[in-house]
Amino acid sequence: MKTNYFNSSLIKPLVTASAQNAAFAAGDILFDWTGFEIPRGTVKLLGATIKIRSKGDAGSTVQAAGVNLLFAKAPSPDTTPGSLGPLHAPITNFASNDVIGAMPSVSADIFGNRTLYQSTVSSSELVLEPNVNSGGNVGVDKYYVAGLAAGTLDFTTTCNVDGVQATNQKVLTVQTVDPRLFIAVGDVVHDEDNRLMGTVASGDSAQQLTMVANLSLASVDEKKIYNINPVDIILHFSK
Repeated sequence: MKTNYFNSSLIKPLVTASAQNAAFAAGDILFDWTGFEIPRGTVKLLGATIKIRSKGDAGSTVQAAGVNLLFAKAPSPDTTPGSLGPLHAPITNFASNDVIGAMPSVSADIFGNRTLYQSTVSSSELVLEPNVNSGGNVGVDKYYVAGLAAGTLDFTTTCNVDGVQATNQKVLTVQTVDPRLFIAVGDVVHDEDNRLMGTVASGDSAQQLTMVANLSLASVDEKKIYNINPVDIILHFSK
């Protein structure tokens, strides 16, 4: 059945592991501009569903705040807008002419005891009008979204690498916290120094993750590990 409503594809912004290694304060940049494409033409943003992973502790502590979203279109087709500034700090690029609107966090609902889903209804009546030929494919337009912490967001973990493991194996051995409490199959794992470990194929036990391929870099003992995409976003539109 034909409808005027549609959703974006799943948007998975990069939140670097080093930035996650300390709590975000209200107003901090959580993730910088991340591109997404939607069917061509002017649309109205109705709202967003945002899944925010829990803290990487033994209690899978749910996040206490949501995410404020900023939207932009590129200054010219297929170029990323100017950075808002470094993650984990307030916006420094106040002179940006690329921002076209915002959607504040207005509500948050917790389902279960480990994951926060933020269901936000747009209060800004935001209408997105495309640049000409902005998308990478025929029939789509490209926009960008960035996120600011709406309050304290804390992804810090005490799950750390247990011993040095080489790049001739897929297994990553960890300790202190069960990684399955905050890391799932398909997640991309970095250590706290932003060194790539790999993409998770399976969570085998409270002490072991297996990657899709051999470890990208040799692990460093006692370094904490993070999923670099702890926030998932689906945007809801009408046209």
